[in-house]
Amino acid sequence: MKNKKGFTLIELLAVIAILGIIITIAGISVSKIMGDSKNDINTIQEKAILSAAKAYVADNLSTCKDGCTVTIDTLVSEGYIDDIKDSYNGDNNLQGEVSISKINNKFTYNFSRITNFAYSSNIVTYSIPKTGNYIIEAAGAEGTTGNNYSYTGDSLNGGKGATISSTFSLNKGDVLYIVVGGQGSVTDATAIDGTSGAGGGGSFVFKKIPSITNSKYQITKNSEYLEVLLVAAGGGGSTDNSYRSKYNGTLSSGADGIGATWISPGGAAYSTITKSDTVSSSASNVLGISQFITYNSVGSYYTRNSGVCRGGFGGGGCADDNPSYGGGWSTGTSYAATSFSSGVNTAGTTGSRSGNGYVKITEG
Repeated sequence: MKNKKGFTLIELLAVIAILGIIITIAGISVSKIMGDSKNDINTIQEKAILSAAKAYVADNLSTCKDGCTVTIDTLVSEGYIDDIKDSYNGDNNLQGEVSISKINNKFTYNFSRITNFAYSSNIVTYSIPKTGNYIIEAAGAEGTTGNNYSYTGDSLNGGKGATISSTFSLNKGDVLYIVVGGQGSVTDATAIDGTSGAGGGGSFVFKKIPSITNSKYQITKNSEYLEVLLVAAGGGGSTDNSYRSKYNGTLSSGADGIGATWISPGGAAYSTITKSDTVSSSASNVLGISQFITYNSVGSYYTRNSGVCRGGFGGGGCADDNPSYGGGWSTGTSYAATSFSSGVNTAGTTGSRSGNGYVKITEG
């Protein structure tokens, strides 16, 4: 039988109120009240989640006999627990998963908070809730096809974005700046000669730091010092298909963003190319870190014969006849952008992401 008794929002609010009264009487500062209350809420939430996971395992022994993973969404949808608000972001429900292992015929349960960031065309910030190791996974966006005015040949596609993940040791209160790559767009020209496909934006994760100690991967933006943690390269855009077909040029789909190999802090420097999104100027190289610093990660912009290419948010490129680059760290080979990691236990995949990119942060 399922255990459907979970902590409701009213019960949690009652606990917070009681804690607040007790601590106020003791004369503790307001800031400490808030910090301690959040810690207490997290403890209560975690106990409720683990209790629900145990009930889930009891009802699903055949599935979890050797271990399994269950998400909070599953526990809620199957009635083991009520929705739980995220104490660090009260507008959203808490996201996470319980990893269940079986060692010496005994189940062990470990809860991990998960925070997902989808494409929004904005730079967003996130404050680390507690000190520990975090697995950060990012994916770049897919590129698009180029000008197809009167083109009747084989279908050409944009390249797919790379995926990369690494483990980072972070402290409570560390501030991360996050750019999630988006797909760009292309409007066909009104003549044979138009634009290339739009490069997909790369996804970037930066950490605010007190000073610059290594300029290879630490930067200054708006008088703040930031360290590059992770970059997932976007896919490239295809050639101007109509123009190349008309003049017997080489037709090419967009290159996939490179994730299987990545640049580390001691490797190649990041690309310093920057392009405004309001001036018709095709990108001849990768738009990435410098584009973040100067133009807040917007993509490139290029137009010809009423055809318009807008590179994806996250530094997606645009070109004339040649394929365009996706956003990323620097150039690879054959119009492909590369990824970057300053973390450990890094793993990446080339050309694994369709559509827009994402960033996922998991307490590890």
